[in-house]
Order: sequence, then structure tokens, then C-alpha cells
Amino acid sequence: MKRRMRDQNKDIADIKKVAALKDEFVSTLSHELRTPLSITKEGVSLILDEIPGKINSEQREILQMSKDNLDRLAKIIDDLLDISKIKTGKIELKKSVVDMLAFIKETYLRWKPEADKNKQRLDISLPKGPVDISIDRDRATQITDNLISNAIRYTPEKGKVLVRLKDNKDSIEITVSDTGIGIAKNEIKNVFNKFQQFGRTAGPGAKGTGLGLAIAKDLVRMHGGSIEVKSEIDKGSVFSFTLPKTKTS
Repeated sequence: MKRRMRDQNKDIADIKKVAALKDEFVSTLSHELRTPLSITKEGVSLILDEIPGKINSEQREILQMSKDNLDRLAKIIDDLLDISKIKTGKIELKKSVVDMLAFIKETYLRWKPEADKNKQRLDISLPKGPVDISIDRDRATQITDNLISNAIRYTPEKGKVLVRLKDNKDSIEITVSDTGIGIAKNEIKNVFNKFQQFGRTAGPGAKGTGLGLAIAKDLVRMHGGSIEVKSEIDKGSVFSFTLPKTKTS
């Protein structure tokens, strides 16, 4: 019995060691990829801006396609780094008091051009009174942007996306709802798992990394909040997360 327990403990230790090595490898590789990727993106941008000289429409189309894919690769690398940092406890929240009404308005202005380009309607709903809360503004932006990005990506033309801020007694709630293609009932339980994209495709547009929702969930939990989703195929999705108020908010 003792020998079996020792073997089990050794197996567990070996698994943890392999997992740690994997996380370290992903983090190191992601860091090493950042510099050459940034240089390549800058080079393509300079040519698109015609700094070295004029380019024709065919060249512009090819270069723009390359830049779009470089941007997607950069997002994947950033997401991998965030996942690694969260797992190893290397992300520290930098909280400050944030005016949430202004926060949602700024979020709306940032995403409206994307919604307009996709011929979608983006709206916001805000409470009347001031809503101030102590949070990590950058991480809250990351959470909200992930949800809005998904909503826009999986909502067809003439669809609607609504961002709602609700002021509760001990918390705030931000809801992002859409009239998109929805998520199958049997897939909802896995929606916040890593590398999950399901069948939520909406044409040839940009695809997600499959990491955004997993990161959003971890960041919400780091704030002491919760996140959930309700969805139905062809009837859209509703993602909601709450962040608790604190004595410093």
C-alpha cells in the first residue's frame, strides 16, 4: 500500500513538473516570437503607407492580407502569454477607481466603427447615477473587449449588439447580448474552456483564438466576480459578468 502511494505521489509530481515545463516553454517561445513579429508588422505597415514608394492595388491587397494575419498571430501570442501568466500567478491586478459610465461610453466609441463596417447596430444601456468602482481598468477593458469582439464576429449584418451596465447594491454587472448565431446547448458548458471555438462561424471574417473567453473568465475571478452565458442557436447569446464593489470604490 505504501509503495503504491509513493508511486502515485511520484506520478503526480512528474505530471506537475511536465505541466510547469510546458508553461515555461509556451511563455519563453511567446516572448521570443514577439520581437521578430513586431519588426515584420512594422515593415509591412511602412510599405502599406507607401513610405518606400508607391504600390499598386494588387500589391496593397496582398500586403493587407499579410498584415491582418500578422495581427491575428500577435493576438494569439498575447493570449498565450496571458494564459501562462495567469496560470503561474504572475498577473497582478492594478486597481484604481474607475468611472464605469465613462468606461462603457469609451468602449462603445472604440467598437462602433467595427459594428458599422459590419452593418450592425451597437447600443449601450447605462444607469442614471454615477457608478464608480475599484478595478484594474486595463483588465476590465480586456474582458469587455473579448465579449464585444465575439458578439460582433458572430452576429450577421443588420444584427444588434447591446452592452448594458447595471448598478447593483454590492456589485456592478456588465452584459453583452447579441442577435447572432448562438451556441448549441451541449456546448455551453465548455464555452470558457481554452481553445474552444465550436461551430460559431459567420462567413470568411476574422476568427478567434479560442483563448479570449478563458482569459476573460480568469480575469473576472481574479477580481472576485463571476461570469456566465446564456445562448440558443439562431437566437443569439448573452454574456454577463459581475465585479464586486469594495470599500475603496
